[in-house]
Amino acid sequence: MREAARAAARSALVEDESASNSDSFEDKLVAVKEAGRAKRLEREAFAPTFMDEMASIPAEFKKNKSIYTAAAEGSMSSSGGDDNSGVDSIIRVLAGLITIGLILVFIPSDLTVTAPVPQRELSSDILEQVAKQVEEYEKALRSSPEDVDKLRVAAESYIVLEDYAAAAPLLARLLEIEPSVDNVDNLADVYKAAGMKAKAAEVYKNAVNAAWSGEVPSSLLLKGLIDALNADGRYGLSLSYVKSFAEKNMADDVDVLLLEARVYSSWIGHGKDAEATYQKVIDAHGEDFRGYLAKGVFCREIGKPAEADALFRQAKSIAPEDMRDVVSAVISQAMSGN
Repeated sequence: MREAARAAARSALVEDESASNSDSFEDKLVAVKEAGRAKRLEREAFAPTFMDEMASIPAEFKKNKSIYTAAAEGSMSSSGGDDNSGVDSIIRVLAGLITIGLILVFIPSDLTVTAPVPQRELSSDILEQVAKQVEEYEKALRSSPEDVDKLRVAAESYIVLEDYAAAAPLLARLLEIEPSVDNVDNLADVYKAAGMKAKAAEVYKNAVNAAWSGEVPSSLLLKGLIDALNADGRYGLSLSYVKSFAEKNMADDVDVLLLEARVYSSWIGHGKDAEATYQKVIDAHGEDFRGYLAKGVFCREIGKPAEADALFRQAKSIAPEDMRDVVSAVISQAMSGN
């Protein structure tokens, strides 16, 4: 899950900086740059472990792009090149802790992270460098307020400084200039980090209804709205949106049921409803591996390992050949948590 990836990123950063405590500040920046490179490699290795790789699922398994097959469409942290400065690297590393990728959709949403892990204390040298950099970008933005690169880097810098109130309007402006799922996710994540769950849900709702997202919005926006409402405790409203997605043909039948189960899985006292809804997917779409895999993960999380193992075996047996490695990775991840 995101938490594990964030922890890995934080660990790499801590190790790199602690190893250079006795060195000069320039050496520290070089170490931070290496941490950024390690973080990028870690993210590349991390993505295939989750459902981000399922974008290649054959068309016969879906009508629209599925929330259970959609790849994450990037994050605030750009990959960059080897010529990036140390401060730029640390900004990408730490800002990326918020937007490290799509939450594993098969994991019940009450078991996933909806806000960034608190950042460890940074050295005063690094904080000073980031603060100076954001001042320069703010000055530059006064003369070129629609420069998307400067908006993005300034916002990332504020995130590193944990000044979410300053980052939010920059990301909102970026979303206005360049509407995209990426920019929606980034703005919503900052609101989550600031504890403004209702605002995060509003960002997704507006995106789903926006002209730029089309008659069939990205499945990531649909999932984002449902997760944001769940995090805010508005489960009834969340279910009503799932129903509307079905009525408007925004999601296929499997996705609608899995989204419904996702709501129940995060709603205390509705575990049986979640399990029953996962079973509905299997009963109605027995040829689709997603139902078996989703219920298997859920059963594993609620302490039914034998049932989970049987479901996992079935998912493996009917998954398309090019999805088998992904299915195995999801199963491995689910089993490692217990």
